[in-house]
Amino acid sequence: PVHQRDLALDGFLKLLLNLHCILLQDLAVMHATHPNFPIYQFAPFNSPEFLRFAEESQMTLAQAEEEARMQLQELVPDIVIWVKGFIESETAHNCSCQAEMQREIQDACSALHTVTQTLTVNLALKQKRNVDVRNLSAAQPLPTTGTLSKSLKRRQMQPSTTVPEPHEDEQPATSPPP
Repeated sequence: PVHQRDLALDGFLKLLLNLHCILLQDLAVMHATHPNFPIYQFAPFNSPEFLRFAEESQMTLAQAEEEARMQLQELVPDIVIWVKGFIESETAHNCSCQAEMQREIQDACSALHTVTQTLTVNLALKQKRNVDVRNLSAAQPLPTTGTLSKSLKRRQMQPSTTVPEPHEDEQPATSPPP
């Protein structure tokens, strides 16, 4: 245990030697707020040099704090100007994006309206055609075999110079693969 105490004391003294400047500065600053600490009753903390150092430290800190406060006050208007500029820039960008999105939505709505109208017209034409075909079928009797063959013979005798167009519902004829 005695040997361990010596190692601990040796380590503590080394720490004090390494941190002596920091400890002196801290004790000088703390002297103004806690002048009755027991350490201030011992040398070098009760010497006139240390007391002068403590007073100078307080004045140096007060001056540094005042300079920092002034710089901060000067900085506040700059920050306000920067924030205002940032907000204005972002607002303009957002308005631009919103206008672009509104144009795109309007274009999409117009395209959708056009497609809807086209589909409605096509559906109406198809329904009308279906009704016409049904009416035609109901109004005219189906041709008999005799009349159908006569009609075909007449067509065969007349030469055709044009290729008939396929009906909308029919697929165009394609030639068989070779």
